[in-house]
Amino acid sequence: MSSAPITTLRLRAFGITPQDRNFVVVIYTSDSDKIMRYTDEGETSEVCRWTVDLGLLPGFQRYANNPPPGGFYTISIVLDPGAKNDISRLL
Repeated sequence: MSSAPITTLRLRAFGITPQDRNFVVVIYTSDSDKIMRYTDEGETSEVCRWTVDLGLLPGFQRYANNPPPGGFYTISIVLDPGAKNDISRLL
């Protein structure tokens, strides 16, 4: 695994219907120095994956049962995998 620094990730869960309850975060790594937005831009390896069931949150339940026009944001996450953690231990 590369020793390149990992930047802070800011993630938001957007939903339109009650079926949007699963929020999945996947972190990939690569030996390339190229910055990639999509996994098909070069060879990548999945480092870790988090799946959160937002349906358990009262805020999601409230908005999913009566969604506002245009959808809704349930949570906002700031993930700093490099802070005091070796990300390989999260696997």
